[in-house]
Amino acid sequence: MRRPAFALLALPLIAACSAQEPGDPPAGTPSPTETLASATWQPPESCPGWADADRPSGSNCYGILPERCGADRAVVYVGQAITTDIKTVLQGIAPDGIRVIGPDDAITDDLREGRLNVSTDADGVITKVDCY
Repeated sequence: MRRPAFALLALPLIAACSAQEPGDPPAGTPSPTETLASATWQPPESCPGWADADRPSGSNCYGILPERCGADRAVVYVGQAITTDIKTVLQGIAPDGIRVIGPDDAITDDLREGRLNVSTDADGVITKVDCY
């Protein structure tokens, strides 16, 4: 049986389109360069109940640096809707996983330095990322 020539030409193209390296964001997910390339994680100016000298420079109110959970890289998604694709990317960034927190969600006080906490507004738009 003879195959049409176009079928043989299409196979390498199909393979090239479907090949995805491990750790790559899913297709259609905005990359940090496509979003807010200039966005950087900013530590809080002050923390109630903490003396500024009690926490490392550049850390959050728990004394955790944003590199521990990936907040320094995840900050580029602030202002975007939390989609399945963005969740997948964020899970790849955070060593201890992510926790999505809505405006009315109750959360536990279990502190995990490597967990990325993603706060959203009522519309599911990411408002803040932090380690705790």
